[in-house]
Amino acid sequence: MKTSGFPVLMLGGAVVLLMCGATANAEDVSSAFVYHGSLIDDGTAVTGDCDLVFTLWDAASGPGDTQIGLTLVFDSSTTPIALDGGTFTVSLDFGPGAFNGEARWLQIDVCCLSPCSPGYTMLDPRQQLKAAPHAVRAVEGVGPPNAINVDAATGKVGIGTGAPSKELDVVGDVQASGTIASGGSVSLDGTTHTISSNADLEMHVSSGRALRIEPDLNSPNLIGGYSGNSVLPGTVGATVAGGGQSTNTNQVTDDYGTISGGYGNQAGDNAGTTSDKMHATVGGGRQNKASHWYTTVGGGQVNNASGPYATVGGGYGNTASNSNTTVAGGSTNTASSSASTIGGGEINSAVGYGVVVAGGWQNTAGGSLASIGGGHANSTGGSRATVPGGQSNTANGDYSFAAGRRAKANNQGAFVWGDSTDADFTSTGLDQFLIRAGGGVGIGTNTPAEQLDVAGNIHASGTIASGNSITIDGTPGSENIASSAALELHTSDGRTLRLEPAATGTLVSPNLIGGSDLNSVTVGVIGATIAGGGRNDSADIYDSPNRVTDDFGAIGGGLGNQAGDDDEITTNAYFAVVGGGQSNTASGSRATAGGGSSNTASGSWATVGGGWNNEASDSVAARSLSSAEHVAARLIGITGLTTARVLCGNYVTVEPRRREFLKLRRRQKRCDLRVRSAGG
Repeated sequence: MKTSGFPVLMLGGAVVLLMCGATANAEDVSSAFVYHGSLIDDGTAVTGDCDLVFTLWDAASGPGDTQIGLTLVFDSSTTPIALDGGTFTVSLDFGPGAFNGEARWLQIDVCCLSPCSPGYTMLDPRQQLKAAPHAVRAVEGVGPPNAINVDAATGKVGIGTGAPSKELDVVGDVQASGTIASGGSVSLDGTTHTISSNADLEMHVSSGRALRIEPDLNSPNLIGGYSGNSVLPGTVGATVAGGGQSTNTNQVTDDYGTISGGYGNQAGDNAGTTSDKMHATVGGGRQNKASHWYTTVGGGQVNNASGPYATVGGGYGNTASNSNTTVAGGSTNTASSSASTIGGGEINSAVGYGVVVAGGWQNTAGGSLASIGGGHANSTGGSRATVPGGQSNTANGDYSFAAGRRAKANNQGAFVWGDSTDADFTSTGLDQFLIRAGGGVGIGTNTPAEQLDVAGNIHASGTIASGNSITIDGTPGSENIASSAALELHTSDGRTLRLEPAATGTLVSPNLIGGSDLNSVTVGVIGATIAGGGRNDSADIYDSPNRVTDDFGAIGGGLGNQAGDDDEITTNAYFAVVGGGQSNTASGSRATAGGGSSNTASGSWATVGGGWNNEASDSVAARSLSSAEHVAARLIGITGLTTARVLCGNYVTVEPRRREFLKLRRRQKRCDLRVRSAGG
């Protein structure tokens, strides 16, 4: 029933509506909600029926405000509102799209007169609706984006989806400022698994932080393991996979550094600049440092790779301190020169460019491009020198080699092999090959009977020198020195004997050339003999060698003698003989000059026994420049010939028994002397 007479619900000149709250209908989840209100008029609660009109707006007042959804009218012709003690309850439904999470204001127009005249009074100001009406704004299974949907059949709740597949199914981002607690395990299931953070993101376990992710536009830092592990501020792309402890944290100090695990490790030089020693790596271990760009320490303890591109594989207390150096392992090894390498062992040093120490103990490789295979207390000092192993060996000469015990290759190109004797064995000159072998050196035999025992042939193109004497010991008749070419024997004065094999086959005799090394046999001559003599002193006026120019010629000694006619035909003055003397020539076939000086036997079978300046130029003739008669007499007396004729005109006849010398008048300077037997 309406009342009339004055404006209703006035309180101090205003109509007041108190909003006590709003709840959703739990039995029928829809876009409707229940509104509870209280209407007071000048301090007195209104009782009776009133007409109310409800509208929804997007602003507290105009202009520019917009009504949202339906206009809800409750009057005497439809559903009047009955007030009891000033309170009322009404169900409001402005439609499914009225609430989308944005702010909303409720406008109420009221009229408690009957009839309602002059019209409705708007309660001012509009009432802002709080969270409850916004939360319930979708029907079951259907709703606009970001709605909360409850599947009544399964009890699953969907946010942003009308068909939740899990107990809580959220389509969109989730923000939490507190703790997300898990009763057991949490699984991420789907095509793409993403946990996003606009700041540093940490994951904790009961013992504290287990993983920290520091964002960066190019590459984030990942810090795992002990909560004290760190990346120097400003560093990008750094990785600490794990490890660390309270007093030995892992730290990356330069961009893109990596520590896989262990503790007390450092990647970078920690000098404050994060981009100068990038890409350093420590695989793990304890208290290792990779402190230059692209350096690597694989593991171990207290290792340090401090040169660019340097590597320490592991071990203890190893250092690779120059560019491209490597220590593979071992203990207390140091590779300090560029491109040097130590394979392992203990207390080894690589101090020369490109040197290698494969292992061992207390070895030092100096020089450049030198190598030590192992052993103990070995060293190199020469370029490209080598010590393969052993003990206390030294290769200080360039390209030198020392092996065994206390071998010292101190000269360029020296090769020194020392046996087990505890004494130095040292090179004394360039390019020597020295062997100290107390048990002998065997070639082709493993049981050497002498210092050098060769089972087989020996070939030498140079000089075989003897420090004292050479003994050929063996079965009688089998002691041979063989050569397929000319063979020479030398003393300190030079060549003393030359043996030349026959030029035309094996069934003729070789040439034997003794004496001065200028004595000679014409090329192509066979069976020649120079027993000795000759000289090669250019300061001596008698400097002249002995020569054989025709086959089977022979010279017994002396100097400046010639056997043969030296006409380049080796077969027309063969079997010539000079016994000795000086400057004698036997140039006829089978001719003989026995000795003396400046004698010539030029006829076939001619003979000059000796003397000076004699000549035998006809067959079976003797020639003399000083006393033909003496020659004739001696020939007759000694040989038993009966007649001697001097061609210059006189004959001398002597009985064989008298054996006396007869004087002849020499009518000319040169005379030919012929001798014949009596009656002949």
